[in-house]
Amino acid sequence: MNNHFDDGEIIKMRLSNGISLARIFAMLWIFSINLLPFAFGIYYNRSYEYALENNGNFIELANSNAWFADKIYFFFAFSGWTGVILFVFLSGFSMWLSILNLRKFDLKIFFLKRFNSVYVPYFFAAMVTFFLAVIFLHRMPGDYDFIALLMGASKLVSRVQAYNSPFWFITLIFSCYLFFPIIPAIYSRFRLVGIMLVSATSLGIWFYAWGSSNYLAQAFKASMYPIIPFFAIMCLGVIAAHSIYNYFGSDFRKKFKKYENSFIKAVIIFALVFLYVFFDTLSFDSKDQWIVSAWVVNGKYILGIVAGIIVMAIGYFLPLRYYFLTRYLSRGTFAFFLYHYLAILFVFDYLKLNIIGYRISVDFIALYLIMLVGFSFFQSFFDKIIGKKIKKFSEKEYIIN
Repeated sequence: MNNHFDDGEIIKMRLSNGISLARIFAMLWIFSINLLPFAFGIYYNRSYEYALENNGNFIELANSNAWFADKIYFFFAFSGWTGVILFVFLSGFSMWLSILNLRKFDLKIFFLKRFNSVYVPYFFAAMVTFFLAVIFLHRMPGDYDFIALLMGASKLVSRVQAYNSPFWFITLIFSCYLFFPIIPAIYSRFRLVGIMLVSATSLGIWFYAWGSSNYLAQAFKASMYPIIPFFAIMCLGVIAAHSIYNYFGSDFRKKFKKYENSFIKAVIIFALVFLYVFFDTLSFDSKDQWIVSAWVVNGKYILGIVAGIIVMAIGYFLPLRYYFLTRYLSRGTFAFFLYHYLAILFVFDYLKLNIIGYRISVDFIALYLIMLVGFSFFQSFFDKIIGKKIKKFSEKEYIIN
């Protein structure tokens, strides 16, 4: 397949493979934590206690799992929120890479594209969520629940978030999209220095708010969490994309190119060995302050970015014949995100199915792959039948006499 493309097109396809694989990995991470509360009782006949608030039986069962794969799954579930961090990082990375490839930024096109690709699918998912929850799960709606769902404001109303827990992320990503145009606007005037300034400012506010106990810091923390951390992570994704884009177009790459693949592979191997040692020696000790304290504050952000870069590097080496498959499955991750929690509720709370197989880690991977393929088919169908018409409708001009 490589013979049909020039070097620039091959690089774009390899980077696309990396981004797609990282999105698939991020969704796997998020799915791990959302499935665990339901699988907990089935596999262990115990009630689930949220790991970051009450380590209790989670710690006990994690330490009792001698099988390496199960231990990894428990760590995944413990740090499942990190998958959201990775999604934000990838969002900044892919948006900025697209802007650099187009060499322009159009504010109207930007928001129109976000509306068609994010809000329209979310709008339908919100309606499906509300009516299934009321009709099948017999949830009595409160005042303005339906409106709050449609507006993407579930993060702001706790009872509304209970309809479909992952919807809280939509509230935050909508907010980050409102801030994102600041980056190209400043870049057009100050170039990379401008991006670094925006990133440093957002990181500075973040560290100030989380590291100080004075009134102003606490006011920032209470009112702007987690918008500021999310935007800071998105900025880091922009910087990573900018660095990679400029590397591939630089004279330095011409000299370094023959060592490039070996260097990336060495980094991947080193990182995988490190993670193996880390997982194998990890103790889910409730008295371990690194786990229960520092991890909650900083660990998930650091791990999300590092894991994303590693998986993107692995994806970069995927054979190009998998390009269309990875893009197809990657596109399905958004439908997966919108509907997977609803599917879990329907299966375990409404149908009350008692699904158990070999091991929790193996069953988790198998279930994820099956659902990912299914949601990818659904997303493709949605794009062709509904999304395409909405896109055409939103881009068409109407003459009003």
